[in-house]
Amino acid sequence: STPKPSSAASDVYKRQRRGTVYYYLNDTKSASMNWNIALKLDPEYDQVREILKGLKEGALEPIYKNKTEEE
Repeated sequence: STPKPSSAASDVYKRQRRGTVYYYLNDTKSASMNWNIALKLDPEYDQVREILKGLKEGALEPIYKNKTEEE
């Protein structure tokens, strides 16, 4: 039988969330891989596209960055 459309959407969402979890675990390689799969499954997922763009450009803030008092 043909998979339900919600199943495909669920797979995209799972990949996006998994990418975010890997990013929080400081595993940018796995995060990027999962975000790219989500984007491949749904090429119009602009939020993931922007995340990947920011990652590539180094514009995403590190999650557990050690902040100094220099500010």
